[in-house]
Amino acid sequence: MLTAYKEPPIIEVLVNEVEEGYMNQYLSMDHEIWTLEESKLPGYLGKDTWINKTYPNRVIHIIYWQNKEVWKNISPDFIEMLKRKADACFPKEKVKRVKAYHLDNELYKLLEFRNNHKIV
Repeated sequence: MLTAYKEPPIIEVLVNEVEEGYMNQYLSMDHEIWTLEESKLPGYLGKDTWINKTYPNRVIHIIYWQNKEVWKNISPDFIEMLKRKADACFPKEKVKRVKAYHLDNELYKLLEFRNNHKIV
């Protein structure tokens, strides 16, 4: 099914490198703290998490926000609180930010095509 967006959502793209042996713990922490907490915010549309086969310790997070206004209105205090929670349950020296693409460019989703097949 093809979806075209009249008002395309803005996309936040983060690339993190996770030390070998810590991937499952990192993914669990990211989901429990970042994904579930941010999903409560107005304008949060969803998140995809990808692994880079060329660099298997790199995790790519693609976060979709309704528009730039709702994304930029997230309280810095809220983000700091999530950072503290993340640091408390995952050793921050085991993960390194490689890139935050959205800081260099504003990315918007224009089209999406999905088959109706479920992957299990």
